[in-house]
Amino acid sequence: MTTNPLKIWKALYTNDDLRVRIKHYLALTGVALLFFNSLILLRGWQSLEAFDAAETNRLAEIARDTLHTDLASATLMKMPLATGMDTKETLSAMRAYAKHRDFALQVDANIRAQSKSPYLARIQACDNAHLRTLGEAHPLILAHLPCHIVLISIPGQGLWLATPDPERLLSGGQAIDPQHQALVRTLKARLLGLMAAGSGQSPLLDPMP
Repeated sequence: MTTNPLKIWKALYTNDDLRVRIKHYLALTGVALLFFNSLILLRGWQSLEAFDAAETNRLAEIARDTLHTDLASATLMKMPLATGMDTKETLSAMRAYAKHRDFALQVDANIRAQSKSPYLARIQACDNAHLRTLGEAHPLILAHLPCHIVLISIPGQGLWLATPDPERLLSGGQAIDPQHQALVRTLKARLLGLMAAGSGQSPLLDPMP
């Protein structure tokens, strides 16, 4: 068997049947590659269709915040307390807001007394019915303790309120149905309203519908 490139080329050039076969193989290979590329392109379009503009922006924000801090921080909503606000005033303001909006709060303000934890208080802002519905929206969402607002003392930064952002926790390609999306937005507005009231920094517009 010859390995001389020139002789191989002459053999291919003079063998019409072999040249035709090679052309057929190359054509079939090209068609196969075109088919697989089309599948990849179609799959990419389908993936993009799963995200609307708001979802794309939200995922971009999560990625940006994760790079600057960490994933735990990137999925939180946080508000600093205004100067002069303390634990007692914060909890009182949050209870008043909840009473005005006609929903119940569960407050545990003895966390720090039980240990050296930086947490000063924990507030549960959702009732069992809302939590069950959130669990229906996504079975794992309850593992993130949604609707828990914590009052925490951060060294050098003062007192902060923080809670998981339900919209960020449910971001991704598995979209929830419109009914659950509406519930998530309502609960997020409740949390923001509570935190604004408790922080002493009332927003320009009340986020609660």
